[in-house]
Amino acid sequence: MNMLDALPSSIAALKELRHIGLSDNRFTRVPSCLSRLIKLERVILDRNPLLTEETPSLESLAISERLYMVKKSILCEDCLTKFQTERKKLEDAERNEYSTVVY
Repeated sequence: MNMLDALPSSIAALKELRHIGLSDNRFTRVPSCLSRLIKLERVILDRNPLLTEETPSLESLAISERLYMVKKSILCEDCLTKFQTERKKLEDAERNEYSTVVY
């Protein structure tokens, strides 16, 4: 709840960081500096105005109520299977939505 929309690049110096909570801020994207933290396992970005598409626009802005990012390697087999099933459902729904649009 610090009204952050970016993190300082110096956060990459926190080589042992495993969990970071960034809830209730102004992030529209996952901060790219986090990708340099090789031990990072979990990023919590609840209630941030995350962009839902690559192209920023007002229509692509969504308030995320619950967004947790974890490394695939820390998920149990059941959780990984559940995630993959839910992701496929979302991708199929999105594909169906775009296929019904008339140009």
